[in-house]
Amino acid sequence: MRWLTKLASMGEELVQLEHSTFHDPVGLGLALRRRLIDLNLASQSGQIRWRDIEPSLDLLSKRQLALPEMQHLADKDLLKGQLLRALSGRSVTHPLRWLLWCSVWFKDLHALMASYDQSAPSEEVQPDPTPTRTPTTNGPHAWQGTILSEACAGKISMSRAAQQAGVSYSTFTAWASAQGTEAPHRPQKLTHEIRETIVTRLQLGHEKSDMATELQLSIETITRVLRTTPGLQVQWHQSRFDLRLAKARNGWNGLRQGENGLATKAARRVAPATYAWLYRNDRQWLEDSGQAFNFANRGNHATQRLTNAQQRRSRAVEQLRDRLEGFSGRQAHGT
Repeated sequence: MRWLTKLASMGEELVQLEHSTFHDPVGLGLALRRRLIDLNLASQSGQIRWRDIEPSLDLLSKRQLALPEMQHLADKDLLKGQLLRALSGRSVTHPLRWLLWCSVWFKDLHALMASYDQSAPSEEVQPDPTPTRTPTTNGPHAWQGTILSEACAGKISMSRAAQQAGVSYSTFTAWASAQGTEAPHRPQKLTHEIRETIVTRLQLGHEKSDMATELQLSIETITRVLRTTPGLQVQWHQSRFDLRLAKARNGWNGLRQGENGLATKAARRVAPATYAWLYRNDRQWLEDSGQAFNFANRGNHATQRLTNAQQRRSRAVEQLRDRLEGFSGRQAHGT
């Protein structure tokens, strides 16, 4: 009840704020990461300490069971993926979901606002003619875009362009890949044959960590191929989705179908993460499969009723036959 009261209070604070107070998802992600660092749930570099943070995720998943609208998301593994997306700032997160995170690690909404304000970017300044190398993750600025266009047109080399843009070679080639230009590859340990193997397996949706182990390469190398090959990220994500979809459907059908098939509520209790994923990503199929299951059950019941009726008639015929045979026996004995 204390947690629900806190959540309600934060919701009341939120609706009283001006529109677009928390308009920047990147700033929100940075604010949340800074709070995790303060709580020693992340390193000073921002690396999440999952072993330390899992108890909080477990607690939040249990608390969400008290919210009917959020029960389908009450799964620790599902919350882990949502937290990663929130921290990355690369996707817009529903305000209610942000309130859930804040209720766990912030005292109130004002504490979040203070951390968010500290994460706000300073006013833009013109870049120095000789910029220093700084990590850039959200794409090129306008002046970097000009350099990128020249590199994609072949006017300057990728390495030279990366130096002028003040970013690493891998970051710049990732930008070029997003523009449809594949940069020259530096051989090192990555031969042409190995690279082709990586590309093929990524197209099929293989897990990066498994590939790194089997090919004796670092995950960074696999990720670099993924980021610098035009169109490969889209193919890989689609294949990963298709594999996850097939696995979720098969798992759900395994629970629902057959003589011992479970009803929807019972199946949700057994596999909450599978139901939640299908609800978010394949809701129409989930609804259709539920209707098909109910129809099949009605059909099975009708068949069973017919079978029971046939069995009753058979027993009645057998009883009548026994009576007739007994009657005939008594008549013969009397004669």
